[in-house]
Amino acid sequence: AKEDIRRKKAAAKDAEEVEARKVKDLWREKVATQDAVREDIRRQVAAAKDAAEVETRKAKEDIRRKKAAAKDAEEVEARKVKDLWREKVATQDAVREDIRRQVAAAKDAAEVETRKAKEDIRR
Repeated sequence: AKEDIRRKKAAAKDAEEVEARKVKDLWREKVATQDAVREDIRRQVAAAKDAAEVETRKAKEDIRRKKAAAKDAEEVEARKVKDLWREKVATQDAVREDIRRQVAAAKDAAEVETRKAKEDIRR
């Protein structure tokens, strides 16, 4: 009877240890699963962050390119305006020079006519 009780106690203790090992194994499995899930989430967050940074860089580069193109277009327009202004000024200068020449020629012609008339009067 004593031996039977001792055997039952030993069997119960063994069963308890087996259960305790099962619980420990399940706990380790649960922890490992949680760690794997955390690592997977961390990787996904890092990948999303990287993708966002790439998109931000692309958007900034696109904005920089558009600003540069707008600036270039502005400079082209400014040059066109300057060229048109120079052309206008040059045309005005040419017209003034032409008028000055015509006035000088008319003056010279008037002086010649005046001289002729004076000579005719003297004769």
